[in-house]
Amino acid sequence: MVDFSVSRKLQPDKNEIDYSGNLSISLWTAPEFFKSNTYTAAVDVFSAGCVFAYFLFGGKHLFGPLNVRHRNIAEGRINWPQDFSDETAKDLITGMVREDPDKRITIKNVLAHPFFWDEEKTLKFADAIVRLVDSQVDGPRQDLESTKDEIFT
Repeated sequence: MVDFSVSRKLQPDKNEIDYSGNLSISLWTAPEFFKSNTYTAAVDVFSAGCVFAYFLFGGKHLFGPLNVRHRNIAEGRINWPQDFSDETAKDLITGMVREDPDKRITIKNVLAHPFFWDEEKTLKFADAIVRLVDSQVDGPRQDLESTKDEIFT
């Protein structure tokens, strides 16, 4: 059983809440929370990134063994398993656990990340990129925004 001890529902008109309780499990918590005790959605994204990695890594923590974990979290030092080679998952996890919460990926962007694309969307993306590159070489330049709209609609 895991209890992150900071579970609170944010009101729709608020971006953060102050948390004054004791944090019982700190080794899954975003570094900014330790400094300010301010709870934002970015704190949840960080924790979710740690849990997501934990499952992908077969029960190993993203920030290493217990004796160095807190320091690694504070310094943003990820402990990638040597045999982990999924670059799409690495990109997602890295975005979720960025040290700077303002640069951390949002939950909306987590859910839209290529890691979660089905085969059809992946092929559509690859086809659009090939056409974009070809247009840069062979003819009139295709607009990147229209390519993005084509892929994501």
